[in-house]
Amino acid sequence: MLRIVILIFVVAACSAGTDQSVSTASAPTSIRTATSTSSIPSVIASSAPPRPAVCDAFLEPVALGTITDPALAEVSGIAVGSNGVIWAHNDSGAEPALWALDRSGTVLGSLEVGTRNVDWEDMSVGSDPNGQVFLYLADIGDNLTVRSSVVIHRFTEPVALDGAVSELESLTVRYPAGAADAEAFFVDPESGDSFIVTKTPTGRSSLLRVPVRAWSDPTVEAEHVATVELGALSFVTAGAISGDGSIIALRTYRGIWLWERRSGEPVADAMRAAPCEAPSASESQGEALAFDGDDLLTVSEGLGAVIYRIER
Repeated sequence: MLRIVILIFVVAACSAGTDQSVSTASAPTSIRTATSTSSIPSVIASSAPPRPAVCDAFLEPVALGTITDPALAEVSGIAVGSNGVIWAHNDSGAEPALWALDRSGTVLGSLEVGTRNVDWEDMSVGSDPNGQVFLYLADIGDNLTVRSSVVIHRFTEPVALDGAVSELESLTVRYPAGAADAEAFFVDPESGDSFIVTKTPTGRSSLLRVPVRAWSDPTVEAEHVATVELGALSFVTAGAISGDGSIIALRTYRGIWLWERRSGEPVADAMRAAPCEAPSASESQGEALAFDGDDLLTVSEGLGAVIYRIER
C-alpha cells in the first residue's frame, strides 16, 4: 500500500497541534474515549434524528496479545469466525493466504486461498439465503484509482485451520462512478448484501451495496446507496457489523465510529443518522476491525501489532 496518505495525515495532525501522532504498533501512546453524538464533527450531516449514544456502552481498549509472526507484518483485515477463530490477511501484493489466530496473537494455522492478492483490504463473515456461512475477502484497494473493477471472493467457512481453500467463488464488481479506492467492507447478516465504503482524503465516502443475488452472475455494478461524511482526513480503513446487525462500525486512522440500526432497517437508512465515536487505541496504522460477539477487536499494520479488545 502507498504511504502517501499517511504523510498527509501526519502533517495535518501536527500543524493542528493535536495528539494524533504516529506511534509504534506495539507501544500505543494514548486511548481515545467515547463521545456522544453531540460532539461529533460539524461536517457530519444527517437527514435523520440522532440515535442513542451506543458508544457509551463500550469500555476502554485492552491489549489482548501481540502478533509476533513476521508473516503478518501488514494486517489489513480481520474477521471472527463462527468457531471463535480470528482470521487475518495481509495487504496488497502479499501471499494470498489467511492466518488463523487466537486472541493472544498466536498463529494457529494458515490457508492458501488460491487467487492473487492484488490489494486485499478487508474481510467479513456472512451467510447466503440458504444459511451457508462464508468467509468473504474484499480485494478492493486502489490507491491510484486505476482499477476498472474490483473483486470480492468468498468460500465456505473452513473447519480445518491449515490447508487450502476449495470451491472459491469470485465476483467482479464495478462502481457506478468509476474507479475508487476502498478499504472497508462488511456483509449484512440480515440481508446477506455486501457493503463497500470508499476511502477519500475529504472524508466524504460512498456507501456501495452489492446485493446477495449478484452471486448468481460473474459481474455486477454496485449501487451507491448513501454518502458517509466523517470530516477531512478521515480515511476509512475498515468496516464491520455486529452478528445481529444492530451496530455498524467504521474505523479511520483516528478513531472508530458507530451507528445503531433497528431490526429490519436498511443499512443505508441507519447510516444516514449521526454516528458516535467509540473508544479506540492509538495505533500506528490501524486498518483492521471486527466484531467479536458484542465486543470490537482492532489490529494495526506493522511488525508486532497488538490485538485490542473494546469490550461492550
